[in-house]
Amino acid sequence: MDDLAGMLVKPRLASIGMALAAAALDPVPPYAFVLDRGSDPEERLENAILWKTLKDRLGSEIKAYDDLGKVPDAVTHIFGRAGHRSDLFREGLKYPGPKEKTLPYWTMPGFLELAGRSIKICDLDQADMEVQRLHLEGKDAFVKATRDKYFTKHVPVGTSLWQALDAMVYSFIDEDACLLVQEYVDMTYEYRLFVVDGQVVTGAGCVPWKTPLDNTALYDPAMIEHRGDTKLGGLAMSNLRLDQYLAFASEAVDQLGGGSFVLDVAMINGEVGIIELNPMRLGQVGLYAAKVPALVDAVLGHFG
Repeated sequence: MDDLAGMLVKPRLASIGMALAAAALDPVPPYAFVLDRGSDPEERLENAILWKTLKDRLGSEIKAYDDLGKVPDAVTHIFGRAGHRSDLFREGLKYPGPKEKTLPYWTMPGFLELAGRSIKICDLDQADMEVQRLHLEGKDAFVKATRDKYFTKHVPVGTSLWQALDAMVYSFIDEDACLLVQEYVDMTYEYRLFVVDGQVVTGAGCVPWKTPLDNTALYDPAMIEHRGDTKLGGLAMSNLRLDQYLAFASEAVDQLGGGSFVLDVAMINGEVGIIELNPMRLGQVGLYAAKVPALVDAVLGHFG
């Protein structure tokens, strides 16, 4: 009986072993996509649309993973919700590369000139003096850490920088160029433009409830006046502003030195100005109602 069991089981085990060995020899797809496990419905939807578009373009060359830690070392490109901190990305990737991991836009040519407001790069003591200077002029300040997604604070007249920082002050002691001190201004009709290899490839208004499913044009015109508004602005005025933004961006990209990044603009002090720039990391930047196929085609065309 034991011999019979062995005759039946051993071939089965051998076939399983052969299958596992064959699977181990299968080439790892060079493109990886990390799925979004968060609770924000718009982000999850954007993530799904981005995955579907990449899958349509790359087929068997891309594989989805539910955790960044499961992505094999042989992968060359990583897309998706792979963590917000740039240090989670491994070295040697073709995408995101060094310029997509972090983007010190305040050092880019032309940014300070195109920001539409006063901005100064400071250490802690310099930041305190700059906040005081703005307050003496009757202006509120806005303070932002140069560390990626680390700290932002509105510092109104009557509040000191030390009060605003509170316990966070210890994070900036003895650090050079650690804070951006800006004149606090009203920014209206915020708009996001996606720049790949020096070309603006698509864009959309920063409307929180809009997703790529709402896209109506390569540069979607829908905008809201202020963050938190629940009503869209009029289409005619939105189109006029969009024309301004696109004309501004065509010159701004050259002044910023080209490259690939996400460019946020708005009406600032009555003129078009730059809010900030973000790294071109697909899956980690809000898409709003941008045209995803155009963006994916541009990124794959440039980054391989």
